[in-house]
Amino acid sequence: MPSPCRSAWPVWLCAIFLLVVGMPRPAAAGREPRLLVEIDPQSPKPVGAGGLTTRYKRVSGPMGFGGDMLMWGLRGFGGRLNDPKIGLMAAQGTLNGRSLKLNLQQFGLTLENGFRPDPRFKWRANFGGGTYDLASRISGFSVNKGSFTFLEPMLVGVLPMTRHIVLEGAAGYTFAGSTGVRFEGLFLEVNLLLGQF
Repeated sequence: MPSPCRSAWPVWLCAIFLLVVGMPRPAAAGREPRLLVEIDPQSPKPVGAGGLTTRYKRVSGPMGFGGDMLMWGLRGFGGRLNDPKIGLMAAQGTLNGRSLKLNLQQFGLTLENGFRPDPRFKWRANFGGGTYDLASRISGFSVNKGSFTFLEPMLVGVLPMTRHIVLEGAAGYTFAGSTGVRFEGLFLEVNLLLGQF
């Protein structure tokens, strides 16, 4: 049985990230990278970015199958500086159990916007569809497979690394319908994006 502390480490990491992003910064920190909305909030410039995403979540299934899953993917978005941004996302993950293996894929659209007055916090919602396949690791026979639709609201913290590279940390919830395999629930996500912010 896994230690409660060991299985909770991603939650603590995300909480620390969100605290660091939200901490007030001294005036001397003016040399650190700043977002375009902080420099010129009325700018008519379009903004957009794309990059890598990784996600941690818990999944479970029949015959005692379940555990911590890491998903990897890509996402991108674009739009006007002060308007909601529309984008695309895709992710996949695999969880190997003793006798079963789960392959999970998601793809869909994203909608996001910043909170005012702090542009380093924003909300995002993913929605779309996906497929899952829970199969035997020995024979490859599918125990349970199907497709699903999902909705994922989340809160996001933004940490600029340079003028055109940001790190995002997010916490959200997956609402999804599936039979026999459960991946609905809380998730933590980290994005590394390049673009115009």
